[in-house]
Amino acid sequence: MGGREGLASFRERLARHGLRLLLDFIPNHTARDHPWVTAHPDWYVTGTEADVVANPAGWFWVTGSNGPRAVAHGRDPNFPAWTDTAQLNYANAELQAAMCEELVRVTGICDGVRCDMAMLVLAEIFERVWKRRGEEFWPQAITAARRARPDFFFMAECYWGLEERLLEMGFDAVYDKALLDDLAAGRWPERQRFDFPAATQGTRVHFLENHDEPRAAARFALPQHRAAAAWVLGLPSVRLLQEGQREGRKIRTPVQLTRRVKEEPDDAVRAFYDLLLKALKTSTVRYGHWQLLPTRSAWSGNESHHRLLGQSYEREGRMICIFVNGSDARSQCWVHLGLSSPVGSEAVLRDLLSDKVYVRDGIALRLRGLYLDMEPREAQIFECTVQTGAGEAEFPATAR
Repeated sequence: MGGREGLASFRERLARHGLRLLLDFIPNHTARDHPWVTAHPDWYVTGTEADVVANPAGWFWVTGSNGPRAVAHGRDPNFPAWTDTAQLNYANAELQAAMCEELVRVTGICDGVRCDMAMLVLAEIFERVWKRRGEEFWPQAITAARRARPDFFFMAECYWGLEERLLEMGFDAVYDKALLDDLAAGRWPERQRFDFPAATQGTRVHFLENHDEPRAAARFALPQHRAAAAWVLGLPSVRLLQEGQREGRKIRTPVQLTRRVKEEPDDAVRAFYDLLLKALKTSTVRYGHWQLLPTRSAWSGNESHHRLLGQSYEREGRMICIFVNGSDARSQCWVHLGLSSPVGSEAVLRDLLSDKVYVRDGIALRLRGLYLDMEPREAQIFECTVQTGAGEAEFPATAR
């Protein structure tokens, strides 16, 4: 596709549009035909004939100058081995130095890396899987990369509750797959799960699908899909969208294939994402102050407000509010938007996911809040402005 020169040209073109290039960095394994397999066999996990007999799908034979060797395939310990890969040996200091050098080299051709299965090379995890232990790789590797490129971005694909460990080692952002797992199981998250500052939210990577997961349009019915996407992608985090997600593709294609089944786009899904992404691209969301909005009971004895989630962004007199009822029951609440309205003002709420516009008395909205009555799996995104007889009035800084 153009080689290194083509990649450099592509990166330059991206930069002119304010875009940065993120590449996939695979620390745990190489292809089984990588030159290192024969040039540096000690850089790989090797075994015995007994290992091959006990687990033939987990090993392959390589013939070198010292005769045949059994080399392990890379693997997640909870799944079968990846038979197109060779497992690197992180108990070998020379291998760690070579991988560190490779990572530093990569800083010259892109602006960041998404590190595949980053937790597999943690010393304790590697020892648990392969019964051998080396030094920690990530702290030294990230430090070396940042010496070359201080602004280089590190994203970790990470599971098993090890997210904080990798953040402590220098990663900028880590996957939050637990949230997707809960949504897929029908467990709508509670408010306290998101009750953290925006800076903390920004260290999480949120998504509804990726190359390893079922397609969102196949996993979720449209109402649930809309609610989940509006909330998850609305958070002030790293947001991932899989190619084809916007079009509602339902067939997951394994990454080893070079083509996919042809699918017609789902017009309803595409129309929703067009509206959602347009709302998320506003300067209010991109640069505004984020906060989680507390909900309260609509009337005595009505506890359905616990099923509703709200968040907002505010910037330069404009506010974007995202409300979602992720449950399967109609729910009501009151919610304070945190705005101050002058006497005689009106608050105009435009739903960016529909053509609906609501006008509320500014003082009443300030004193009592906004009343919501939401259908099951409903999502609403309001652009809120306060208008007076003289025109629009800004939300004061004290609204935060």
